[in-house]
Amino acid sequence: EGVLVIDWTIWQQGPVASAMLGDLGAEVIKIEERAAGDPGRGMLRMSGIDLSVVIPVYNNADTLDELIERLLRVLGDLHLEFELIFADDGSSDRSLDILQAHAHRDARIRVFPLVRNFGSQSAVCAGFDQVRGRWALCMDADLENRPEDIPALLEPLAGGVDLVCGYRQ
Repeated sequence: EGVLVIDWTIWQQGPVASAMLGDLGAEVIKIEERAAGDPGRGMLRMSGIDLSVVIPVYNNADTLDELIERLLRVLGDLHLEFELIFADDGSSDRSLDILQAHAHRDARIRVFPLVRNFGSQSAVCAGFDQVRGRWALCMDADLENRPEDIPALLEPLAGGVDLVCGYRQ
């Protein structure tokens, strides 16, 4: 299997990004085919959503409230149309209940529970299958990735960059 995404990767759907990601494996090719050949996928992109944030979750009940609060604040300050996509990877704690409560209060929060624990990469792929935004960003739910760093990751996209990857120093 090929690697689909690394933490803090933003994927802008476009020919350059598709060419760069095409070498990564079958899952990427599958998504590219949907993006290019499926009219439904194109219609979803017309939804006006600028950014989809994909977050795999596994037993993260202790960090979810703070994560969501910080994401809503940071992304709200950017004045973007956004969605938060949480793929719950079969959590056995209160993670799913917390996510569903937030989703009930805010339509920008979407929750996709997996039937059992498949692993983080499978949860990321499940989340990316639901992306409706022009750009997609993947981050962990444990707060090791700071939501406050998102604006710096989005900045190069305004200049036409297709792929941004960040790392901690």
